[in-house]
Amino acid sequence: FPSHDRAVAHPYFIFEFDDGRTQCFTIEGKRLRNQGYSGIKGLLNEYELGYIWMTEHDCIGMPLAQGARALNLYPLKLPQEVVCALFEKLLNDTANLFTKARFYNTLFHNCTTLFAEAVNSVAPKTLPYDIAWHLPGYSDRYLMKVGLIQTNASFQNTRKQHNILREKDALWNAITLPEGQCMSAVFTLIETKSESSNQ
Repeated sequence: FPSHDRAVAHPYFIFEFDDGRTQCFTIEGKRLRNQGYSGIKGLLNEYELGYIWMTEHDCIGMPLAQGARALNLYPLKLPQEVVCALFEKLLNDTANLFTKARFYNTLFHNCTTLFAEAVNSVAPKTLPYDIAWHLPGYSDRYLMKVGLIQTNASFQNTRKQHNILREKDALWNAITLPEGQCMSAVFTLIETKSESSNQ
């Protein structure tokens, strides 16, 4: 989700299974209880790297509870075999952190650079290097440019259509649904908004 600073955002990744269940994933700098985040400290090995797996309820509910101003949900166009290989790689990388800790870095080992590197490790050259690797707020524009987010609308209209926080009441209702139904309701919300925008 985007921040007030145009270049700053934090991506979550949602893997959807055939039975409708989902698994959400993100990469963060691990902080101690009551420890705030500082981009400067993030350059100085102050935070261990954390690979975070969460439920669909957490993925949607946390930004809602934290008062995020936008939460843009985009489908990514990747072949199924690439998605499966990526999921397996991220699971293995998560397990490896338990035996060998690594450090988060605000610019070079952050939530977007590491994910881009993971994608390219299972599907070389899928994500050409771009400054958006280091500035997550530009990642959606970049993904549209390389074709992983497909749209016929302008960038601003696409971002507006996919900002699910414009329907907060529907989101609060969605996170009360059982696992497998929550994210399905959110995906339906996106499709409905996109269809109404195209009419």
